[in-house]
Amino acid sequence: MEAIESAGRASADLGLPRRRKSQGVDPELQALIDLCLNNLDGYSALLFVADRAGGPLRLRVYRSLSMNLNTEIQVFPGQGLVGWAYKTGRAVNVDQVSFASDRLLFYDCDENIKSFMAVPLPDICGVLAVDSKQRYIFTDKSAKLMAQFGQSTARVWRRLFGKPAITKTSGEGQAGPDPGEAPENEICALWQGLEFCLSRSDHEGGGLGAALELIGRFSGLSWAFLTAVKNSDEKYYHLVAARGNVPENLPSKFPMASGLAGWLHTKLKPLSIDRLKADSRNSFIFQKTEAIKGFRSFYGWPVLYNDQPRGSLILAGAEGETLDPALAEVLECVVARLAAQFHLDRLINKVMEMDEIDSQTGLAHRGHFVDEVRHMMEVADFKGEGVDLFVLATSGLGAFAAENGQEAAGELIKSIARQLKDSLRPTWRLGHVSYGLFTLASPSAEAAEVKSVIAKFKKSLENWPLPGSSGRADLGLFPALAAYPQDGDSPELLLETALTALAEADDEEE
Repeated sequence: MEAIESAGRASADLGLPRRRKSQGVDPELQALIDLCLNNLDGYSALLFVADRAGGPLRLRVYRSLSMNLNTEIQVFPGQGLVGWAYKTGRAVNVDQVSFASDRLLFYDCDENIKSFMAVPLPDICGVLAVDSKQRYIFTDKSAKLMAQFGQSTARVWRRLFGKPAITKTSGEGQAGPDPGEAPENEICALWQGLEFCLSRSDHEGGGLGAALELIGRFSGLSWAFLTAVKNSDEKYYHLVAARGNVPENLPSKFPMASGLAGWLHTKLKPLSIDRLKADSRNSFIFQKTEAIKGFRSFYGWPVLYNDQPRGSLILAGAEGETLDPALAEVLECVVARLAAQFHLDRLINKVMEMDEIDSQTGLAHRGHFVDEVRHMMEVADFKGEGVDLFVLATSGLGAFAAENGQEAAGELIKSIARQLKDSLRPTWRLGHVSYGLFTLASPSAEAAEVKSVIAKFKKSLENWPLPGSSGRADLGLFPALAAYPQDGDSPELLLETALTALAEADDEEE
């Protein structure tokens, strides 16, 4: 089994570009599924795991030659061959009979499957399955190898995500930990998995999405959400991760006071509602028109750092699902850990901005702007297009500073930069390379629109309103242009060409 896991870690892709693989999963798990499929010469290899004991199985990791795989399938205990293995805890091997693919549940049409094998993974409430279009392919040796793959896969899953929530339902319909399970083991598994997720990026199997999946499974509730409050946006909170049956068209941001989530962001207090009326029209998580239906319980915590909002953790349950008070206490600690992580992420972003952004204007400084233009040139080469680089020199700032002081001049240049930034299109890039000297790059195909924006900007500079007063400033604008690939084959050369053209134009005027 150790050899299987080692081989899995070393075989992230196995050279199977035509085969469908699951997206956004841990590479070690994906490698094990790939290795399982190759060693057993299967058509599909699939890992199903339930959020909690007795809950429906969901397809978590897979590799398949089929384009008709239903990746959203839920398999309930006893349903189909996978559900039978899940319910009985017994392995399945039906490699000597033919059967319709609908018994497998996870194909949208008949794939002419002839053999199927599955092993239950009780430690993670899951099933590992493999099928084939060949008859008589899964031997006793195959069954032993499949069992080893199952044990290795379960061990990796437990290390990454811990065990699923073991829940029971009381007479009042309240879900909670099974008294037979040691609560400290579940908490340790949660915390270990949480630290793993928060210490790794998304493509390494970590990130906020993976952390939320872990939290949601621990709670035993159907829905879980993480929101964030951005430092630069005081009007909206942003949805950064979701778990459960969430509509794909759900917006990513909402007004600060919108929905039950908005209550958390504005009141900055936890909210616990065990029972919502089935016909309640006034209770919605994010917005009144959202398609998230059927939740009957709601639990939310504002994520605070030094009493300042950083976001929120939200859990919601379906009919009969409520949060055990003991689990709620654990989740309060989780929220404190998330607050520290959110604040750390904000500090990291600030450091990164300091490395890329000119503090005087909030725009990209020369080095970062040059990097952005280099990327634009690479894209232009791929599309067979060009890039235009404009240098925009503002005049009159020195005289304004001499008359009104440097602080007023600083506010003036910030207001100029804001207007330029507001005029930006998604495909354009803006920078500030020297005092009052702005740079604007765009695809050559959008030159007419860029020139129109520059003309309007030049006209507005001639009668510019001063920040915080009723006065006006008389400024000027002198643009110059260099085009790729005609005027240079690098961003630095383009910038120097435009600056030279600007200096020559200035000399001619004198």
